[in-house]
Amino acid sequence: MAGFTAQGGVVSSDPATASLTVLETVTPVGAGSNNRDISRLYTVTDACGNSSPCTQLITVRDITPPTITCPPPVTVYNEPNQCYALATSVTLGTPTTGDNCGVASVVNDAPTPHYPIGVTTVKWTVTDTSGNIATCNQTVTVTDNQAPTIGAITATETQPNVGGVNVIVPDCTSTKTVQGTVNITVVAHDNCPLTPTISLVNGANTDTATFVNESPP
Repeated sequence: MAGFTAQGGVVSSDPATASLTVLETVTPVGAGSNNRDISRLYTVTDACGNSSPCTQLITVRDITPPTITCPPPVTVYNEPNQCYALATSVTLGTPTTGDNCGVASVVNDAPTPHYPIGVTTVKWTVTDTSGNIATCNQTVTVTDNQAPTIGAITATETQPNVGGVNVIVPDCTSTKTVQGTVNITVVAHDNCPLTPTISLVNGANTDTATFVNESPP
């Protein structure tokens, strides 16, 4: 009895001399060429022309996700007279990626055209050639380093002859004396729409002024 072993561990035997043929069909599955189904049709034929087939199915799947390490956090200042930093002023860097079969793409969701004041989280996503993904997060902090400025200051007496108080005049360098209860309106400018705390010091007392917010001139 003759016997032999072919590829894939196929064993055949026949009293006479036999031959083996293999027909392989590869079908790609999904994204990339790493995932595929393989069908092998083995046919053994003896010297008398008798044959017997069998089919082997092989499934190949890349299920290993890629790796990614984000760049370090970034801190920048706001644009002059603006409450944000332009995206073109922020250098994110490049993440470190890897994969057993190959990296297809690396993208992020960074905002455009600018980053607001505060902390923004940028999500990086790497995709390998089989469609597996991995992500990491990077932070971008925009710090407002522009101080507000004081514009017009007005003082109006509402109850005269109560007492004298010193009031800063619009040039912010000198004072004048006003008799009675005084209503004070302060016009200030700032790059961000935030309300700062404004107080007037009258001797040992602190009085709160009315604040009118305006954009930078």
